[in-house]
Amino acid sequence: VIITNYQNNSIELDSSVIIDISIFESLNDNVTHGEITVLDLGGFEERIPIIGQERLQIKFGSKHLNNVTPQDKRFVIYNMSPKLINEGRKQAYVLFFCSEEYIANLKYKVSRSYRKKGYEIVSDIYRDYIQNNVTYRKDIFGLDDTNTDSTLFPMHLVMGMFRPFECINMVAKRSVA
Repeated sequence: VIITNYQNNSIELDSSVIIDISIFESLNDNVTHGEITVLDLGGFEERIPIIGQERLQIKFGSKHLNNVTPQDKRFVIYNMSPKLINEGRKQAYVLFFCSEEYIANLKYKVSRSYRKKGYEIVSDIYRDYIQNNVTYRKDIFGLDDTNTDSTLFPMHLVMGMFRPFECINMVAKRSVA
């Protein structure tokens, strides 16, 4: 686990100070989010400092699965729990994180009219409002006319100040393969 602050100073957390990592992903949720519980013995929270603009890089894998590539995921820290202080200098807290696309989703609203096929609408919205406004870009797959599951009929939709993920969900609900 590597935490990078707003000044691009990085601190790599030793695995002995990480108590727990939970990453949540769902088909019904637009965002990957999670929490990491840290046992802070050296007071690095004051040194980095954590103010809400930190990036988190988590690398994980399995020693038993040799042919599986280790995962390297990047997130944004958006909250920190109150510190649980033990005797001496020990303190523990939870860092809450989410994918960077969710932060971009909260920053912008779509106010456009579309008369296109569904995959073209999703591609435009994702590219203009999400992909161009994040540090680490991710691609969406299956957004072309060769995709057999793409929408068949053109849609006419008016997006009136909706968040980008709301617009993408609206297209998904109205799509007919």
